[in-house]
Amino acid sequence: MSQALNPALSEEDVFDDRILGGGRYVEKTLDASGRRRQDSTLPLADLVRMVAEHFGVVPEELSQPSKERRIAQAKAVICYVAVRQLKIKGVEVAELLGYSSTAATHAASRGGTIFADIPDLEEKVAISKL
Repeated sequence: MSQALNPALSEEDVFDDRILGGGRYVEKTLDASGRRRQDSTLPLADLVRMVAEHFGVVPEELSQPSKERRIAQAKAVICYVAVRQLKIKGVEVAELLGYSSTAATHAASRGGTIFADIPDLEEKVAISKL
C-alpha cells in the first residue's frame, strides 16, 4: 500500500507507491514481476557525500536545519534514494539529517521528483549500488 494513502505505514512496512494493496500483496506482486529491489551495498555516508557534491554543499550542512533551497533539495534526494531505493530505515536517515521520521517521509516524496530530474546523479547511484 502507498504511504501517501496510508500515513500510518512505517518505514519498516512493505509498500510501493506504484501498487495499491497490503504489504503481502505488494511483496507477491514485486516477487512475481521480478522487480523486487535488493538491499543496497551503497553506504549511507557515500550517498550523502555524492548528493552533497552534486548540490554543492558540505555534507555536514545536511545535518543542520536549513531552508536554503540547495540543502532542502539535497536532503529530499537523500531521503528518497535511501528509503525508497536503498531500503535503509527511515529512522536512520531522519536521525542523520536532523529530521523527524515524518519529515523524512515527506522529504522522500519530494525527493523522488527532484531525483528524476538529475540523470547524472541517478547514474552515479546506480553504478555505486553494483
